[in-house]
Amino acid sequence: MIKQTGIDPKRVVIEITETKGDMNSLKEIVDIYHQAGLMVAVDDFGAGASQMDRIEALEPDIVKLDMRLFKQAARGGKSADVALSVSSIANRVGCHIVCEGVEAEEEFHFGIECGSNHVQGHIFHKALADTLNADSTVEKVRNLQKSYLKEKSIKLVRASEQREKSKFVVTAIKENYLNGQPKKADSNIIQSDIFRYYICDEKGNKISPDYEISTDGFHENIETMGMNLSHRPYFPAFIAARNISNKIFTVSEVYRDIKSRQLCRTYAINVDVNKVLLVDALVEDEIIYAK
Repeated sequence: MIKQTGIDPKRVVIEITETKGDMNSLKEIVDIYHQAGLMVAVDDFGAGASQMDRIEALEPDIVKLDMRLFKQAARGGKSADVALSVSSIANRVGCHIVCEGVEAEEEFHFGIECGSNHVQGHIFHKALADTLNADSTVEKVRNLQKSYLKEKSIKLVRASEQREKSKFVVTAIKENYLNGQPKKADSNIIQSDIFRYYICDEKGNKISPDYEISTDGFHENIETMGMNLSHRPYFPAFIAARNISNKIFTVSEVYRDIKSRQLCRTYAINVDVNKVLLVDALVEDEIIYAK
């Protein structure tokens, strides 16, 4: 049909929605589509059973996030973590991401957070019988991008200010340790966003207890002494930064702490040539969610 009509195959997207078909047969068909120059999309990605095998086997050009997952994720919580992880995988393997069901400005913003270059939904128009002029949504998209940039900039400035405050407290903890007072928790430390700190050797082995700060006081936890943290992403980054520059601090990406389930960053700073101080601090979420 495509050959008969003369349509450019690159403008045609074959959308795969079936999740129970035979993978080998499906891969053969998808290979034919790709050889003919067509694009292939996996629909409802992230819904129900895992579809990671489809990304690996079919090498789709487009991944369409499941609308129910996206709508729920756009409001934060664990669904947001799942959607962002799914999007990260799609971006990593070179797929375009499409977010469906975008109806509000903040949902558009969250689509950008997911790495999506394409969104669809009632934020532009409800379903219409006729096609629209290709330029009809350009101005609206530009305004939405502008509002995203404004909101995101505010969040990033706030995060930068928080990091600088935390660095000040990390330096104070280091001085306490060097002065032989590792358990000294003054008001600056207690009132900060820091909730845990500990010492590792240069190989990542914990050589101190966890010094934990919470609303009910200061605690010393010896359960994790001896644990090796060299596998944590921030530790090799810290060692590398220490070896190639005079950088005082290394700060991790935002992640969710396993024990507290809260978002945090880890700060790393040299205590001496053989010891590293690692400090975990709570952070505000930098992702823009729907209100």
